[in-house]
Amino acid sequence: MNMLNTVPFLRSIARLMLLIVASLSVAVDACMRTIPTEDIIIARTSSCTVGTKQYGTFSPAPGSRVPSGSTVGLTCAAYAHTSSTAVLTATCFNGVLSPTSPCLPCPDDTWVFDATTNRCFKGFAGPGAATPCNMRLPCVGLAATYGAPSDIAYTLNFPALIAAGTIAIQAQVNPGGDFYLVGINDPVDRSYQLVDGTPVPSTSFLPLFIPGEPVPAPPALTDFMSIRLVGGVIGFDDIVCSPSFGSICQLQL
Repeated sequence: MNMLNTVPFLRSIARLMLLIVASLSVAVDACMRTIPTEDIIIARTSSCTVGTKQYGTFSPAPGSRVPSGSTVGLTCAAYAHTSSTAVLTATCFNGVLSPTSPCLPCPDDTWVFDATTNRCFKGFAGPGAATPCNMRLPCVGLAATYGAPSDIAYTLNFPALIAAGTIAIQAQVNPGGDFYLVGINDPVDRSYQLVDGTPVPSTSFLPLFIPGEPVPAPPALTDFMSIRLVGGVIGFDDIVCSPSFGSICQLQL
């Protein structure tokens, strides 16, 4: 092939390549136009964003987006519970998740919830033979079981402590008797304070003692505070510590 014949041939090849490129551009443009922008927006807005739940968690995790028609499961924390008729599955529909039941504070109804401190209280049996006396000992393992910090129960909401003691006494939780220690100390006669050092107001505290208490006594004999039953009345009594006593423990939610 000489030079004169080569030029027309190259021009034919160039025209063919341009035609192929133009055809591909039209095809790509046609594909892109098969999903209108407004359809993409509608699909986005009809999905649901997974939120949060007090004392519980959703699956998929909060912040995830799920398509319309899909479901989201709720699991309450070990330190919380639900009612027997609880709804624990939410369905996404047009951008809105259906409501679920609340996760209720405390592991079950045998605990007493103190809304003033966000704590749960319950009575537990004493160690029985441990010496020296350690009122916190029955509470130590609860943190691992329920996934929340545990300690001897203390609060200025005194009726909540008595309510927890009442449940334990009625259920006969402690084999050593109806004595349950709480986190209130009496380091100096009738100078009561919580175990964190917070002073206890006598005006609201003293009326909640059992009949005949408190009486003046050496601090060594009244350094600990218990909830006990005397004459049909459940109330406070400052007393010595004994390993046979139970303890009112708390979970800090």
